[in-house]
Amino acid sequence: MTRDTSKSGITFISFVILAILGMQTYAVVIRSAWYWPFIDYPMYARSHYEGERVPVKYTINATLSDNKKVSLVHEDLDLNDWKFNYKFVYPVLRNDVKGMQELIEYYRNRTGKKIVRVEILDSGYRVTRDGLLETGPSVLAEMEAESARREENPRGIEP
Repeated sequence: MTRDTSKSGITFISFVILAILGMQTYAVVIRSAWYWPFIDYPMYARSHYEGERVPVKYTINATLSDNKKVSLVHEDLDLNDWKFNYKFVYPVLRNDVKGMQELIEYYRNRTGKKIVRVEILDSGYRVTRDGLLETGPSVLAEMEAESARREENPRGIEP
């Protein structure tokens, strides 16, 4: 019994294999997170050296308008870790006014409460000669909601 393998079928499968190998090679050369799943493997991770601090999880400490403090992690906002970091954490770390406003609005829509100040904290590890040493939380950035509102409307003119 023999299989009938058409030349076009073999050509198509060969093309698919070459395309996947080409994307893998391109992802390795460019080294961008946007090329997942091709470089989302530990063997492509950036190296960390002795004394370096490696962040693992970000937390947003928010102060509400009633002076109550809340800690927010991605589970609290029903977001995966990637969306939480890219939508809220990284913009605040860059002092991005629009990102801060999106966080304030998102939280207000979910809870009805207004954020007036945020701190971004990270928990992680420090690389030592004897292995990883867990470090306590470290404040990476702070931002006031009022300053975000002023920067959006620098002349103070109410719409």
